[in-house]
Amino acid sequence: MMTLLERYQLFLEQLVATPDLPIDQLPHYQLSSAQPLAGAASRPPYVAPTSELEQTIARIWQRVLQIDQIGIHDNFFDLGGRSLAMMQVCSELAATIPGIHVVDLSRQFTISDMACYLNQSRQPESMDRQALDAITRRQKEAMKRRQERARQRSKG
Repeated sequence: MMTLLERYQLFLEQLVATPDLPIDQLPHYQLSSAQPLAGAASRPPYVAPTSELEQTIARIWQRVLQIDQIGIHDNFFDLGGRSLAMMQVCSELAATIPGIHVVDLSRQFTISDMACYLNQSRQPESMDRQALDAITRRQKEAMKRRQERARQRSKG
């Protein structure tokens, strides 16, 4: 099994050896092919994703890592994931869920941790919206009272 660095070095050697080769004929170099690390810790017991968010994250992991069954407590890097593949996962999630911080998300190594982070990062936004709605409602009520007082003064 070749390491990522060895595959990349081989790719570069092929690239240098054939400088006149058109780009579309270069061998395809796939960074995201995930293979479990030798000596990696044994996987925790399988726990299926339950929430819609966990299922979405699991589907992305399965596609990126090319693994059929991933539990919510499996570690991304223990499954053979690499940092570039993690960035792919995070960017796909960021495209699906606007307003998340990819750097913070990339520090979450299990589906469970990612879902927890995403749920927490969305709560303040909804709380901010609720606070803004309350402020807007109070401002509208205050404006109505001022307008009513102005009407009463103009009549009196």
